[in-house]
Amino acid sequence: MVNEQTQISSSMPDLSEEEDSTVYMACVMHGHRIGVSYYDASTRQLHVLEIWENGSCDFSLVDMVKYQAKPGIIYTSTKSEESFLAALQRSDGTSDAPSVKLVKSSLFSHEQAWHS
Repeated sequence: MVNEQTQISSSMPDLSEEEDSTVYMACVMHGHRIGVSYYDASTRQLHVLEIWENGSCDFSLVDMVKYQAKPGIIYTSTKSEESFLAALQRSDGTSDAPSVKLVKSSLFSHEQAWHS
């Protein structure tokens, strides 16, 4: 049994810190709801969540997710509000501000998710 475990462990790739550890995030806002997904390339995990903002323009929950995920790139819709874009672009003070890339709003539609 020990030999089998050793064999399995040795066949798994060893992820070192030098490998790609970039986190890619996508955010879209619809009313007070904000959809967030982020992919961590170092762990190969996708996280998806929905945030309900109370109407204030400070986007404190978005800041909290950005602080925890530490994305290098954030993708959002070209139809995003300026206050939302500003929240995505601001730095948390502990790391560099993420690069925000605008993509066609049609890529964020529900129908598009079924065709990807």
